[in-house]
Amino acid sequence: MKKLLILTVSALLVFAFAFTAYAETKITVTGQLRSRGEGTQKSFDAANEHIGTIGYLRTRININAEVAENASAFVQLQDSRMYGVAGQSGSLNNDTNVGVHQAFIKYNLWTKENWSIGVLAGRFEFNWGNQRLLGAVGWSNVGRSWEGELAWYDAKKFSITLGVLKIAEKSKAGYDGDFDAYVLAASIKDIGLDLLAFTEDNKDTSFATVQPLKRTTLAAYYKRRMEQVDVEFNVAAQTGTIANSDSTELDISAMLFAGEIGYSFEGERNARLAIAIDYASGNDGSDPTKFKRFNNLYWTGHKFNGYMDYFTGAGSNVSPNGLVDMIFRGKIDITNGWTLGADVHIFSAAQEYSFIDYSTATPTNITTKDIGSEVDFTVKTKRVKGIALQWGVSVFTAKDNFSLYKEMPIFDITPGAKQFSSQSGTWVYSQATMNF
Repeated sequence: MKKLLILTVSALLVFAFAFTAYAETKITVTGQLRSRGEGTQKSFDAANEHIGTIGYLRTRININAEVAENASAFVQLQDSRMYGVAGQSGSLNNDTNVGVHQAFIKYNLWTKENWSIGVLAGRFEFNWGNQRLLGAVGWSNVGRSWEGELAWYDAKKFSITLGVLKIAEKSKAGYDGDFDAYVLAASIKDIGLDLLAFTEDNKDTSFATVQPLKRTTLAAYYKRRMEQVDVEFNVAAQTGTIANSDSTELDISAMLFAGEIGYSFEGERNARLAIAIDYASGNDGSDPTKFKRFNNLYWTGHKFNGYMDYFTGAGSNVSPNGLVDMIFRGKIDITNGWTLGADVHIFSAAQEYSFIDYSTATPTNITTKDIGSEVDFTVKTKRVKGIALQWGVSVFTAKDNFSLYKEMPIFDITPGAKQFSSQSGTWVYSQATMNF
């Protein structure tokens, strides 16, 4: 199916552009500059009070070429840097940091009054739902893009998208070690329901006797506004197999539920209050042949589970053993063009996790669900013409056991070598974005 879809999309694109390239091309150039400064102290070691400061700059130039009414090409050039890291600031040296974030060909094969069929191939961003599972990570100074092909049918009441995405190309003579992903997404527009089947197929067995990963995620996303009440939720189940450390296979059986309900008040302040829960399953130890930790896939993690990004790392993407996040959030326009927002997160592990506490003379095995809480404050404004300004401050207060769990790997593990005392993690930022 994969090879057939690739060949079909490629042939259609070549055929289509052979008959449209003669047309006069309309080229549009736009761009974005974004600068952000951050101050971070995320360690829970009270002896480490250093606040690290760092600046980010992201530059994007967008070139859109309309070859014909139904055929276009898009190229997005991007320069992403941290101030001073490249060693070029203040020098006479030049650096080459510009890359291609997106570059794709798009063609609408058939367009009727109420429906269209199209294809796209190249390098592109791909979002699904509210980006809880698949997202472009716009907050990142780099962002995520995919390489592959998409085909879709888009009608007035529903749409269907098929995709073949290349995660890693490792084909060799007589050996297929590719890592691919296959997408089937559908949207029922009248009721605000999106459906997803996403399969990851990592065939690289060069370092193991079993396939590293073959995972399918089935998910649904729903969003609806009913007068002053809004509802949004994600549900997902994961199945398949994953390689264990002893080169055996574990059966994947994991799930996710993330839901939010909000109420918007009448009036000029545009105030809103909401309550939400985000649950990602973890291993419960009841069956050693099962892998029950939910993997957040390729999500836009910064939008969820706190702005301090304690839980957006690699691997299972949930820490330390599944995650439960109770969220209370609100926002209000404090004056014309200025918005204040506040989120409160209360974290715990979905299943108990274990670690050894070496901070005392007698090492102790601790089993707990403790994690902690986080408060995020944000102020936004667009009062300055052409520029979106944003400031924020966040504080993470860890439970003692979670502090030990996060900090012990970097300590001298000689029993009693270091007495640990915890503190709160803090993070502040200021960001300016200009589109032109």
